[in-house]
Amino acid sequence: MANTTPTLIPNYLDMDFATTKANLTELLAQNPVFANYRVNAEGNNITILIELIAYLNQLTTYYANMIAKNQFLSTADLYETVHMLAKHSGYNPQGYRSSNVVVNVTIDGAASAANLNEGDVLNIPAWKRMYCTELSHPLTGDVIQFANMMDQNVVVASTGTLTTSISAREGVVTALTYHGSDIESDYRIYLPLETYDYGDDIENGVPCISLYVAGKPFSRITDFYDNLSGLTDNNDVFMLNFDKYQRYYLEFSAARSVPKNQDEILVGLLKSSGTYGNIPSAAVNKPESQFVYNVTTSEWIDNSYITITNPDYSYGGAGMESINEIKNSAIGTYHSQYRNVNREDYITHLESRADVIKATVWGEQDISVSGSTAEYNKIHISLIPSLWGNSTITVSAAPIDGVIIPLDYSHSWKQQIMTYLEPRKIITTYEEFELPDLVYVSFIIGLKVRINYDYSAVEAAVQEKLIYYMDSTNRNFHDIISYTDITDYIMDFSQESETNDFANVKGLQVFTLRDIICDNNTFKEYGLGQYPQYMALPEEDYDNRIRRIQLAYNQFPMLNRIWTIREY
Repeated sequence: MANTTPTLIPNYLDMDFATTKANLTELLAQNPVFANYRVNAEGNNITILIELIAYLNQLTTYYANMIAKNQFLSTADLYETVHMLAKHSGYNPQGYRSSNVVVNVTIDGAASAANLNEGDVLNIPAWKRMYCTELSHPLTGDVIQFANMMDQNVVVASTGTLTTSISAREGVVTALTYHGSDIESDYRIYLPLETYDYGDDIENGVPCISLYVAGKPFSRITDFYDNLSGLTDNNDVFMLNFDKYQRYYLEFSAARSVPKNQDEILVGLLKSSGTYGNIPSAAVNKPESQFVYNVTTSEWIDNSYITITNPDYSYGGAGMESINEIKNSAIGTYHSQYRNVNREDYITHLESRADVIKATVWGEQDISVSGSTAEYNKIHISLIPSLWGNSTITVSAAPIDGVIIPLDYSHSWKQQIMTYLEPRKIITTYEEFELPDLVYVSFIIGLKVRINYDYSAVEAAVQEKLIYYMDSTNRNFHDIISYTDITDYIMDFSQESETNDFANVKGLQVFTLRDIICDNNTFKEYGLGQYPQYMALPEEDYDNRIRRIQLAYNQFPMLNRIWTIREY
């Protein structure tokens, strides 16, 4: 009687081509019908069938794995999927962001032809262009330009030289015209495929887009729910979003004002250069014709009496958010649900601002593990601004060798930060601003260079790499400065910056970090409760002891000097 026991066939899914082919060949060899069949012969019918099945199985495995991994934000690796999952968690991924800069406008009122008198009201209208005549976009060749984003009024106090400051954003001014009939069924208007400025913070008072419906201004918001919650009674609102196909669109809400079919919709935008729009100081040097208007006399001031310049570099220019940036921001939003619940929520929220390089937050449990009634519900905040000065944190009058000494937070900047934090605030907490304590360190390094490399080139590359390591964007508050970490970083040739591969570092035969010197001269032995701390008691110079330096909660590391010694 024949054996009727069913044959158990293994699960051959989730296999690559070679494994599937080998398993199928083995399975056929166990079958008497095919035992003598030459399954590995080229062109054999059964070989062709086996390879076809193996190929289809590999494709199925690949697609099944891709579908599975892109179901979850932490493992997704496709931009469209990451964007979609981030939107589901409540985060709107950002498109291109333009660089910000403060421009000083100087008017020579002493010249009679300028026709200025005391009490005259001068106006610099919004969207006025300013050009960097010596800089151009490396891809398009267009001159880099900035635009004044808000009307600026100033009263002439005397007929001498008059100077005022304006906030500007990089980009080519672009005007678009639509009608209500252009709005699609999902209440959206899709914009042309351009790199428009998305804006890094729509609540900082410096807009990147204007929209008028039938002559009435509409306000940009980040979430229609905020308006429905009763926090505001403004119905004339819209959103500017960036979708998973990298398209910009304007969105209206059926619960608020939606333009009628015949309404004209005027849109003002900036076509951003992203990172290419970050410029050095004194780069903005030419205003467009008819730049300053004398309201009192109803005439434009001749540009020959107007000088413009940016005293500081610009900041904040960036391309569309990368997959990792979207993941980090979305996870933070998902955890906090748009509330600053823990220190990570605060830090992520604050560092999303273009004018903040690094932020730190600490509270009662960090100061006193057993609790402290004086610290109940108190949130300490310390910030490193993108630009030190009167607009953020005032510093010592004459910094020497790049040494910055913070003196005080600007009242207006603190108000901006508090306004920015307010929508995510927990009612029972309150914030206090702590000045960052900048800890300056100097390095003494020894280099032994391979004979086929030039010592000066290797020395320069090592110094550049160490400077990049200590760059503010790469360091953190409460940092640990470690001999071993720095040595590993320098000797890891895969570590590169966006603009420098430090190629000559490969010429190092030996790298020795001889000493780290704290120029603040406040090091204490570990355990004394004062910071910064050596993790072991410091000895004499050049002691080469492998030790770590721990900074306090509000302390931030800064590079002062690098001394290099050639070793043989």
